[in-house]
Amino acid sequence: MVTAALLATNFWEPAARALEGWQPSYTYVFDFIVLWGLFAVFMIVLRVATDFLSPVKVRFIKLAERIYPYVHPDLEHTKAGNLTTYLELTTAKGARYERRLTTHQGHPDDPLSDQEMETKFRRCASLRLSEAKLQAACEAIWSLDKLNTLEPLLTAIAG
Repeated sequence: MVTAALLATNFWEPAARALEGWQPSYTYVFDFIVLWGLFAVFMIVLRVATDFLSPVKVRFIKLAERIYPYVHPDLEHTKAGNLTTYLELTTAKGARYERRLTTHQGHPDDPLSDQEMETKFRRCASLRLSEAKLQAACEAIWSLDKLNTLEPLLTAIAG
């Protein structure tokens, strides 16, 4: 599409000037018609060339079209706030897997372990902090109950 637009803008002015010499009172009309006409022609030519030159037709699996959401019978009459989720998966070979989750990981009923919590913190904070600052921040966080002030933590994460 970008190539067709570039080609159309390159050939538009000479073609519009040629038509303008034939009918000078329609300058703006010719500009509009020639630009869009050239764009359409180049789009068609490039599309046909691409189809001809590309012997392999790539097919992408549209995963979203293969997902069928529905209300599980166990959940039809549940109240708001119920976090229960069912996942049923059938593979291309016919294997079937089912899983029922009543809460998500990190929920008070299924809390993260200390190691999982630190891993999550490091993954998020590593986008902004160096490894040395991450280590200092982790040490400060794990000793928050022993600190008199938040100065060590603030120093660790200061940019």
